[in-house]
Amino acid sequence: PKSSLLARRDEDILSRTVQDCGLHAYGAIFVELWVLSSDGTLLRRPPGGSWMDPQFIYTISPPSLAEQANEQAQPCAPGVSLAG
Repeated sequence: PKSSLLARRDEDILSRTVQDCGLHAYGAIFVELWVLSSDGTLLRRPPGGSWMDPQFIYTISPPSLAEQANEQAQPCAPGVSLAG
C-alpha cells in the first residue's frame, strides 16, 4: 500500500538524518530523537529515531547487549524516565 511505502520513506529519511547527526558530532556514540504526542502526554522514540556508533557497539561485551539496550526504549510521560 502507498501509505506504508510513505511511512517507510519517512523512517529512512529520519534514520539517515539522525545517523548524520551522530557521525558529524565529534565523540558522539549515541543519538536519539523523542517526539511529544499532540496532546502532550506521551514521549516516544519513532522508528529510525536513534543511532549508535557501530565502532562503539563492538567495545561492549557482548555487542548484542548494546543493541538490545537501544531497542528497549519505551514511550513515557513527560518528566518520567531519562527521556522525559
